[in-house]
Amino acid sequence: MNFFERFKTPQGESGQKYDGEMPVDEQKELGEIRDTNSFQKAIESGNLELAETWLNKIKTERPENYDERWIDHRERELFRAYYGEQRWVDAKRIVENSVKSDSKQGRADRLAELSGIKYEEI
Repeated sequence: MNFFERFKTPQGESGQKYDGEMPVDEQKELGEIRDTNSFQKAIESGNLELAETWLNKIKTERPENYDERWIDHRERELFRAYYGEQRWVDAKRIVENSVKSDSKQGRADRLAELSGIKYEEI
């Protein structure tokens, strides 16, 4: 199995709080994320959990063409998608796991501003 074949994952639709890993027992097939383009399409179609799971795998396994700058840009896209849906806890998780510390602080401030909630209380 190649690196990208591992991202054929079901999306959780149980309504449970998402913790950064997709539940294995969910069986609805969504397709596959293979690259930046399919990652962005997953976000556009609302499959944020699928996109986040794939990004987490990239962060862990670090294929050679996915550097810290690339990861930071994808985190920003995912962060915007979560806060666009007012999913503050999910957006905070992206902040907490940001690869660049200077991005982390800016995102934390932005999240508090957008949500109207102190960052620590989200």
